[in-house]
Amino acid sequence: MANIDSPRQKLEEAINVLTHPMAMDNSFAHINEILLEKIIISESVKVYHTKDVDSANEMGYFKVYKRIVQRVSDVVLQNSSKI
Repeated sequence: MANIDSPRQKLEEAINVLTHPMAMDNSFAHINEILLEKIIISESVKVYHTKDVDSANEMGYFKVYKRIVQRVSDVVLQNSSKI
């Protein structure tokens, strides 16, 4: 998204990336990406149901997730200022 100038195009691309169904990529024959996506979606909520969530956060376990949320939030805010 860094190479897209239009805030609207950035938002549309972010929505597309986040909601587009996973397609099988044969370059990783040993990984069933569709099954992996289903596992990640169904199991991801369990990450927050642990006593050690604060220490895991301090250790940076959620860093990538937070970065994605921040980038999408920034794109949404760019578009909301245009309304």
